[in-house]
Amino acid sequence: MGKSRSLSFKTLYTNGDSWTAGHFIQPKLEKEGIRDCNNPANKKYRLKYAWPAYTASRIGCNVINNAHPGASNDHIVRSTINDIEELLLTTPAKDLYVLVGFSSPERKDFYYKNKEVHGWDTYYPVEYRHWTDKTDSFRQDMYKSYVTRYWNKEEYFTRHILNLITLSNYLRSKRVKYKFFDAFYESKAVALEAKPAIYKNPILKDSINRWFDEEETGTLKHVGVNNMKDIYNKILKRDFLKYSFAEYLIDGLNLRDKMFKRSNYLVNHPTKLGHQEWGEYIANLYR
Repeated sequence: MGKSRSLSFKTLYTNGDSWTAGHFIQPKLEKEGIRDCNNPANKKYRLKYAWPAYTASRIGCNVINNAHPGASNDHIVRSTINDIEELLLTTPAKDLYVLVGFSSPERKDFYYKNKEVHGWDTYYPVEYRHWTDKTDSFRQDMYKSYVTRYWNKEEYFTRHILNLITLSNYLRSKRVKYKFFDAFYESKAVALEAKPAIYKNPILKDSINRWFDEEETGTLKHVGVNNMKDIYNKILKRDFLKYSFAEYLIDGLNLRDKMFKRSNYLVNHPTKLGHQEWGEYIANLYR
């Protein structure tokens, strides 16, 4: 398909987690025992079937997909700002369009460092059983402490709102066109069920607004976000797509069995068909 007449940009930049990066493994690599979709040998394959490639082909533009399977919103905001700074050295802002799919907000990054290794650790409270480090008991205890004591909506809702404010203001300051969407949400109540499923989770924006409305008087002031509801909802109205990825596949198409697959941690991921349907939805926004 040729380039859309109304398209006002040349390059689509996307960032997010596995719902934007793709969670597919090339069959040949799977036969060789490779199960990690982040394996470098698998990158070309998963990007080929992720929705950004499909969208770009439909509207006729270049695509840069720097999403990372397993990414937290901390990572997404950090890497997007870093990438855009580099892209703007060679690409005019008017030729860029940024589309960010935010992950579930409870994921959190800490920078780990010892004499031998260093790098970002992403904590996944919903998937806490997967974390082991036999060489560093402190690291493992830290993860357990976070899941059992610091995994609460006061922490991750506040951090999510601040991430939105940060990235929105940054992109606006650079005069880069952009939109956001929520990929999925793993609420704590559903995550602790015996068989959690993505379709059981509430919509994130509704959960955050209920939190604003239902908290006891003084609690939000103590947390330090009692004046942020209007800012949050302004960003939702101005910057976000109508649907979340999960919401669109579940409610908009009602084809749950064909749109989702299960991973090792009982977290549903979109199938190739799910990515294609979402990619078509995005493409139609720019035709």
